[in-house]
Amino acid sequence: MDEATSDMKMVNVEKLSKMRLCKENGIQPRDLRVLDTDIQDQPASLLVRTGAILFCLPSIRAVIRSDRVLLLEALPSSESPPENPMTTTIGKDDKTETTQGGHEPPEPPPSEVVQGIAQDIRELRMRERAAASVFGAKEQHEEGEEREPQAPFEFLALEALLSHALSSLSETSVAVTERVSTLLHGMSTSEVISTNQLQELVEVKDAGEVFLRQAKELKAALDDVLSQPADMRMMYLGDARDGIAREIGDDDDLELLLEAYVKYASSLASTAQQNISRLQAASSHINLLLSSTRNRLLHLEIRVAITTLAFSAGGIIAGIFGMNLFNGFEEHPSAFYWVVPLIALVSFTYWRIGRRALSYARRLKMSQAGMLGGAMREARMRQAVALRKAKLERIHDMREKVTVGRQN
Repeated sequence: MDEATSDMKMVNVEKLSKMRLCKENGIQPRDLRVLDTDIQDQPASLLVRTGAILFCLPSIRAVIRSDRVLLLEALPSSESPPENPMTTTIGKDDKTETTQGGHEPPEPPPSEVVQGIAQDIRELRMRERAAASVFGAKEQHEEGEEREPQAPFEFLALEALLSHALSSLSETSVAVTERVSTLLHGMSTSEVISTNQLQELVEVKDAGEVFLRQAKELKAALDDVLSQPADMRMMYLGDARDGIAREIGDDDDLELLLEAYVKYASSLASTAQQNISRLQAASSHINLLLSSTRNRLLHLEIRVAITTLAFSAGGIIAGIFGMNLFNGFEEHPSAFYWVVPLIALVSFTYWRIGRRALSYARRLKMSQAGMLGGAMREARMRQAVALRKAKLERIHDMREKVTVGRQN
């Protein structure tokens, strides 16, 4: 980066081998898995190594050095094998170069991610210079001249990467929140919940859980670095390169930087948790409605079955008299007036017995549920009484010990 113009040098390097990546940046082969662009389910991590900082997110893989930052991007399978990712190097120089093979074909334009991160670094440097000029901050250099203090390049790159990552998460958070609000509003205003709304509820809930996991992983990665003072001291790559020793704890500027983004990630995670809670409440309400509807349908089915049984019992008598057999009642003048009430009485008796059995089963089920709830409440009360009694006994024992000690 040219400090006067804030221009940077960007170099696209295609098909970078893993061995070259390790040798040029001083990282260990075991760290290559973190930088593998083909593994999309890698958890967010911020690893500090000697002379380098490894930044890993599902959307960004980068190696931060004291004078440059390497962004790793996967090319299509037809253009690049998995073991040779394309890297873009953003450095401090204001020149532009391209390295690819043994010749120099036209350089492909950088991706939107690379351009956005480079622009963020420029804006951060310009903002820092503007703030320093306003407040008049100066620092003494070895040559005796006073210059405006500047943040190390590695911190600018780290802040640009974090800003880009959290901006992307913030956009996702806004989109998920809008989907949740629209879905819940539609479900609350419609009389019937459609299958499409239930399917969208599942999809939005899955998207919210994925976003919550990403926000928590990023926050955990930053918290892990903040809890390691030795790693925070190693993150001053420029001082380590120049042989400037730093004391453990002399990292207030880095701590403030990381703490700011930890709070940002925490707020995004809190928003995601609220969205998931709203969806879970809606899902619980839907489950209650479905359970109530299912119970009503079951009761209706049972009542229909009882009525069918009653008519079937009466139909047995009608079937007996309907057989083409001589029984002596064919010519009886009042047989009809006796048989019809008998059939009605038998049907009503069976219907009444079925309804009483259904009512008894419902009362028994409710009684069992009440007894279970009462037993659980009684057990909790007994446990609370036992804990209170044990606490009082401990207090009494302590008082006796204090009294005995004073007497002695």
